[in-house]
Amino acid sequence: MRAATPDDVALARDLMIPMRDGVKLAADVYRPARSGVPIEGRFPALLMRTPYDKEVRAAPFAQYFASRGYVVVVQDVRARYKSQGHWRPLYDDGVDGYDTTQWIGHQPWSDGGIGTVGTSYEGGTQHALAIADAPFVKAMIPLFSMSDVGRYGLRHNGAFELRRSTGSSRWETRGPAEPRGGRAQPPAIRLRRPRLQISSTMCPNTCVPCPCAPATPPSSSRPTTKSGWRM
Repeated sequence: MRAATPDDVALARDLMIPMRDGVKLAADVYRPARSGVPIEGRFPALLMRTPYDKEVRAAPFAQYFASRGYVVVVQDVRARYKSQGHWRPLYDDGVDGYDTTQWIGHQPWSDGGIGTVGTSYEGGTQHALAIADAPFVKAMIPLFSMSDVGRYGLRHNGAFELRRSTGSSRWETRGPAEPRGGRAQPPAIRLRRPRLQISSTMCPNTCVPCPCAPATPPSSSRPTTKSGWRM
């Protein structure tokens, strides 16, 4: 059961924001209000893009800041929960985040300033926004976030971390088709040769591509195996 929204906050659920490829991503928008009616005017915005379910992830934080003069946008990233598309962890977060901030900045309630917040993967979406040079973004607060996942997180100094294909990644298998509270099945371990493009705006040691930046041929000082995996 959803918690009631305070009278000084107006909540619009599941607004479908279009991306450049036609996929629509779901967002909840919390606005300052009086007696539940949105206050007219322009306000700074806070954005959280999350794979962890926007409906349970950020309601207390969003209501707190909306009641203090911010518009708060909490979005399910591509293919997670209410959003459309196919989920490729971090791969699409640069362009999707760019298109989302573009949408926010052109809303009638926006004053043209956006701050971003979030923890862990949500911090990684903020790094993707920075790489993409997303418009209207004035400040970022990435907490305990993913950074150079070629060195830490997905790989450890280049070596693939097996936990990413076993128990600790069970949340990655859960999406719109699974009811909240359901139990995801651990994914089968399947290592595939990565198809990566390393952009000129990124550290060459990272394994997270940014499709919104010009691609350059991959380069790394680490040796590779015959199958193409970096050591």
